[in-house]
Amino acid sequence: MELIECYYDGRMFAMNHTGMGWKRRFDTALSHTVHRYAESHIACMASGATTSSRYNRGFIQFMARHGIQGVDLDALAIR
Repeated sequence: MELIECYYDGRMFAMNHTGMGWKRRFDTALSHTVHRYAESHIACMASGATTSSRYNRGFIQFMARHGIQGVDLDALAIR
């Protein structure tokens, strides 16, 4: 349910926007690794493979709370 909520309220797009900005700004192996890690967990949840995983749900909640910077959520929300 967390993934669907993040999608419709704009947090999913905001996380992607913030992550792409960080990846461009800090073009290092660490930033690429973190970006791939986050993408893989979100993709597994979106496909239904790990939607019941407590770790992945917690990861989404953590990233939605701490991984969004400088983005207008209202502009990205789906209405």
